[in-house]
Amino acid sequence: MQGAIEKTVKDVLSSPVSEVLSIKGAWGVGKTYWWKSKFRSLIKPGRFDRYSYVSLFGVENLKDLEFKIFQEAVALEGTKVQQKSNKYISRLVPKISECFRRRFKTVEEIEVVKKYLPDLKAIALSKVNNYLICLDDFERKGKELGSDKVMGLISYLKEEKDCTVVLILNEDEIDKMEDGDKNYYYKYKEKVIGVEVKFEMIPEDAAMIALSTRIMKEYITKYVCKIGVTNIRIIQKIDRISGLLEPCLNGYDHIVIDAIARTTVILCWSYYTKDLEVPNFEFILRFYTEKTYFSYKGLSVEEKEWCEKIDACGVDSLNEVDFEIVKILRKGIFDEKTFSESLEKTKYVVDARRRKEDLFTAIDTFWNCLECNQEEALELLFRKFGDALPVLEMNDLESVVYIYQVLEQEDMVEKCINKYLYMFRTRKDKIDWRGSMYGRYVKNETIKKEFDNNLFGLKPTHTLNDVFSKIIQREECDADDIMVLYQSDEGSYLEILAKLRGSGLKIIVLFFVELIERSDVTTEESEIHNKAISALKTLAGQCKINEVRLSRYGITVQR
Repeated sequence: MQGAIEKTVKDVLSSPVSEVLSIKGAWGVGKTYWWKSKFRSLIKPGRFDRYSYVSLFGVENLKDLEFKIFQEAVALEGTKVQQKSNKYISRLVPKISECFRRRFKTVEEIEVVKKYLPDLKAIALSKVNNYLICLDDFERKGKELGSDKVMGLISYLKEEKDCTVVLILNEDEIDKMEDGDKNYYYKYKEKVIGVEVKFEMIPEDAAMIALSTRIMKEYITKYVCKIGVTNIRIIQKIDRISGLLEPCLNGYDHIVIDAIARTTVILCWSYYTKDLEVPNFEFILRFYTEKTYFSYKGLSVEEKEWCEKIDACGVDSLNEVDFEIVKILRKGIFDEKTFSESLEKTKYVVDARRRKEDLFTAIDTFWNCLECNQEEALELLFRKFGDALPVLEMNDLESVVYIYQVLEQEDMVEKCINKYLYMFRTRKDKIDWRGSMYGRYVKNETIKKEFDNNLFGLKPTHTLNDVFSKIIQREECDADDIMVLYQSDEGSYLEILAKLRGSGLKIIVLFFVELIERSDVTTEESEIHNKAISALKTLAGQCKINEVRLSRYGITVQR
């Protein structure tokens, strides 16, 4: 992508004809950084007399902008700048520029300029010829400086002053301007801007630009790429915080460094990105805290995608070390002593991670080996499963159980499930495991049955009639409701369906008919559909009028 952008920009800067080039892109993707680091190598030698970079941030009127273009001009290497006839100006400008840049914030502060400022502003633009001009931060210009005036000046510089103008902007922010100003920009855009490129950064390149050379760089880059962070400013903030933490990590295992890098990237990404497409900080903390049993019930499609993206990084629940990072973000305070003490307390994380990796190695060895070593392989698998048990998720359990099931080792299946459930023997509250991150992906029917009947106690707390009422009110069914529908027999369906009247009947019938029309239908939902449709067919078979009524929904019976 950047290679294509570089070629386009080079063509513009090498052209003998003056052009207006727009480089647009999202906030923080590195547009300005890229331009400043690349433009000199893309200019054809001798093409321009001077170069002027001006940020429009806070510029309120056209005269100030014109003077800034004149004042910020510097000679380009390898060019001979023609001295203009006004010797007074040519002697005064270097002195003004030096004073301005080193000592003063505004022109009005310079005593030597005050007397001549009106004249300087009046003639500034007349001295601008054959310049390469970069106007940055278009969307951050002062409100008094209208888009029509800026676009008019750009057109004048190109047409009358033989200048090539590069405009760097974020069109998303322009869309947030007042309607009149925004409309002027889009009105004149097609007439003024000749070439337009969209600047996009890939995570790898953004990390290479923004990260310092430290031991955490490799780890941070990995998670920046997994999350898809392209905003250089965000990555620089991640780099700053990792720089605070790094001195405390000397001598620690790579697993610890990797875990801290992962947490730092995810928390900073959420905390500093003020974007609706990124999960907010409180959502991230809730996800981390609840972890395995984080319920997807009520989440939007976007929120579910956030969870899957974060989970792809292999997140663990928050520990004391992680909360020190949270403290840095919320309060701006880093207590090196407290952080180091927290690190000492979390050494068990390394051991737990290693044990989990050992289990994965045992699973991999089982599948990728052609030795006749069933007894040895299964004994190793069970031992590694037991060692890693405290840090395993439900999908890890399923991977182990599946191996024993394909080898018809039902006693080992029962042992593994019971071992897993036993970890949570002290937990009294009912957990919506079917709606959790890992539970909703569990396909193993044996595991589902054991989870429903034992630890998680998803036994109905309300009746089938309650669920029907909820459906009629068009409320979303949760895991409890699905369990009630699944565990109820066809006779119970028949009894309630026969009593329904009016719009409630229509809503219920459509609910059960459409239940299996999604692509991700569960086994339970298919069974619920079959029971309900069977009950409705029974009712349709009782009399001709019911047959006619239900045929509207595609429910037919053979007579």
